[in-house]
Amino acid sequence: MRLKILTLWILLAGSTVSFGADLSDASAKHFLEDFFNKHDIAIIGGPVTVVTDDFPRDVRNSRIPTAEFNQYKAWEKLGILHIETAQDLTGKFAGWKDWNALTQEGVRTRVYVTATEKGWLFISWPNKGLDANWAKELAAKLSKEQRSSLTTTTGVKRVTRIVRNEQKKTGADEYRVVMGLYSAQWRPEVVQHRLLLGTKLAEKRKFIVLLKHDPFASTWKAIAADHANENEEFHSKNVDSTLRKLSAF
Repeated sequence: MRLKILTLWILLAGSTVSFGADLSDASAKHFLEDFFNKHDIAIIGGPVTVVTDDFPRDVRNSRIPTAEFNQYKAWEKLGILHIETAQDLTGKFAGWKDWNALTQEGVRTRVYVTATEKGWLFISWPNKGLDANWAKELAAKLSKEQRSSLTTTTGVKRVTRIVRNEQKKTGADEYRVVMGLYSAQWRPEVVQHRLLLGTKLAEKRKFIVLLKHDPFASTWKAIAADHANENEEFHSKNVDSTLRKLSAF
């Protein structure tokens, strides 16, 4: 049985590669291909508190912003998750504690999130040895009060081209902005999930990734990334936003 416990969102913090400060295109391609194929779906299971989008994701306290909860609800429509509402503070609250949570902490609802039998089979991919009986047993065994994180991958990706690999420096810290193209074999459930959220995933994609160098460990770490279909504009500006924050110091 495979139940994976996470403590970080998006898994960027664990994405490191051992190369010198000079990162060649070949080395960047090797690192990014490995990075893109890590588990990039991380769902918090058990008791979950949904807050407004003004508040960040907090794995330790099982708190997620409303935008992420909308992704959970899309997984529920696909039969991957089951979501049970424990308390909706927007409709009814009891006492000052709930009032403070609603007005000061941005709490909207408290829910229980569990994987269904179909969900456990989805999470276990590509392990062919896990069958429906295993999934049924695990779905029945785990309590809705049990905190967990459900992780899996969106598919298989292959970096096809590095189009830019440039150095950036902020004080004593060294960064690299790497831009390129990749192909993806998306899992069918992932394609359906994105369609429910109003996004169509293409097989040909492009990326911008910001890497930071650790001179003591001689490693690079991915700290921000943006992705888009190859023939579309980037809808996120994570790399640009991170660079602006770094330049402000």
